[in-house]
Amino acid sequence: KPWDIRELQPVVRQAAELFYLQREYDALVAEKLSVIQRMLLMDRAKVLCVLATSLQSDLNHAAYAARDVIQFNAKHGFAEGDAVAAGWEDLWTGTVGEAAASVEIATAVRAALQPSGFESRSLDAVVSELAAEQTGVSLDTSAMPKPTPVDAEVFRVLITRLLRLAEHLWPSGGDPKLSCYLSGESSPEAVIRLSGAGDLVRLSQLTSLTQGGLWSSTGPGFDLLLVYFAAHHHAGHVTVEAGSDALSVEVRLPIDPMSDERAPLPEAWVEQVLATLEL
Repeated sequence: KPWDIRELQPVVRQAAELFYLQREYDALVAEKLSVIQRMLLMDRAKVLCVLATSLQSDLNHAAYAARDVIQFNAKHGFAEGDAVAAGWEDLWTGTVGEAAASVEIATAVRAALQPSGFESRSLDAVVSELAAEQTGVSLDTSAMPKPTPVDAEVFRVLITRLLRLAEHLWPSGGDPKLSCYLSGESSPEAVIRLSGAGDLVRLSQLTSLTQGGLWSSTGPGFDLLLVYFAAHHHAGHVTVEAGSDALSVEVRLPIDPMSDERAPLPEAWVEQVLATLEL
């Protein structure tokens, strides 16, 4: 080639120095955003813990619900390449926005969950009524027990939010199905299971606690949050599972929730649940 080695050498040296400087800068920015993301996540978890504690006088086992939501996010919510959304580079703007979002979340949870007291209801009738207009979700309530003690208003929130999850997760196709049946003999439980085609991408839509950007009181992550609170109010629990081609959200409720003797969480439960986020 018609080049002068004496001129080419400093050009190549400068290019290499620029490359390493840029890589070092990118690493520093990524580390800064990672720290901010971790602070953001811990703050959201603390908001949930405080919210759950404030709900204890109205909702049964609210602290258990907050614990399980945080642990679910810790297990499934850290995707490769997670990044803080635009705006968090400006720490003040991001902090103010997140504080406002946390207030919105707490207000929305309180507004959605209004306990009305337990009474015996035919669960299959309630589920069928709420799912009547959900043409995209197939329904199977053939094996539901009748009647069952539930808090009618909170149970309606549970089913409504499961149906909203179906709308979010399977907006077109995926054959979502809502199944309701009785499971177990010695300790029977009412099982309410939402399932459909899915993968880890769909699963990530449910982990709003660990996602970048402002926290939101809309979307599948918030719907799942309410499902957790509603299930634990009935002394139940929630399991979310995702395989290579299937995703399910399963709620299990004891047939006699009023006889549940679930012990209070230990005094150090907040410390223990926050420790699950220290990966």
